[in-house]
Formats: sequence, C-alpha cells, structure tokens
Amino acid sequence: MLQLIEANWPLVAGAVALLLVVAILLLRRAGKAPERREFNDVLSEGAAPAQRNTALIDAPPPPRSPPRAAAGRDCHRCRGR
Repeated sequence: MLQLIEANWPLVAGAVALLLVVAILLLRRAGKAPERREFNDVLSEGAAPAQRNTALIDAPPPPRSPPRAAAGRDCHRCRGR
C-alpha cells in the first residue's frame, strides 16, 4: 500500500486538496440564513378587504353581432345568377 501511495502521491495530494475545497465550500454555504421579510398584503391578518375592480362588472354588455347567414348554401347567389 505504501508503494502505491509513493508512486501516485501527486494524485493523492490533488484528491486531498479537492476534498478540502469542497468541504470549505459546503461549510461556507451552511452559514446564517438570510432574514425573512414580512409582506403586508390582503392575505395578512387584520388587513383591509381587497378592493375589487368593478370596471367589467359595471360596463354595459357588448353589442350583439348581426345574425349569421343560413346554414345551407345559396348556390344561385354563389354562381352569380
């Protein structure tokens, strides 16, 4: 086993260095969590009720479209007779 390590010591040193870098990065990420911000909106407890957009409710209905042509074809009209 000692001969294997002596023959491949650059690889072993690289692996140890890589493990050290990964451990440092993982420990650095496990730091303090960021502060949570409180948002006051309609769903918050004690908030005023939501203001509804009544523009579509109060608007008059749209104008009716003209009636469509009969379902069957009028061949005399299509041929110009």
